[in-house]
Amino acid sequence: MAYLYEISYSLDSAKFYPSYDRKSIFTPLSLLFLPVLVFERAKGQLLLILLTMAFSISFELLLAKCFQIRPLWLVLVCNALTQCGLFLFLYSVPLPYPTAVFFGELAVYLVEATALLLFSSAPKRRALCYVLVANTVTLLFGLLFQLF
Repeated sequence: MAYLYEISYSLDSAKFYPSYDRKSIFTPLSLLFLPVLVFERAKGQLLLILLTMAFSISFELLLAKCFQIRPLWLVLVCNALTQCGLFLFLYSVPLPYPTAVFFGELAVYLVEATALLLFSSAPKRRALCYVLVANTVTLLFGLLFQLF
């Protein structure tokens, strides 16, 4: 199986440091194995990833209720998909962590804003404000968590 990169884990913390292996073979077919590769490399941190996702989704659902964003199932599904996509992205790109988080979160903002604008019954301004507040707060929590 072709590895896209190597991740070296810090055993005493939840931080990870991706680095690109120049001998890796990348083909479009290797994209099919990306979730398997990510799972294989992240299995030592799987519980931590799931807890982080649960916290983030729960917090964003609570904020959605405060912002009166309806339907809540849309917020739940959208957040679950973007969280999974974000972790797949973070564990699969050969970028430094801050750069990967920046681009990953940018995609999350765009996807969630688009989904809420298209499918939510909330006013557009309220939906955009919710996306900005909820994702910024969870991003800051994630960065703060990464420091410890």
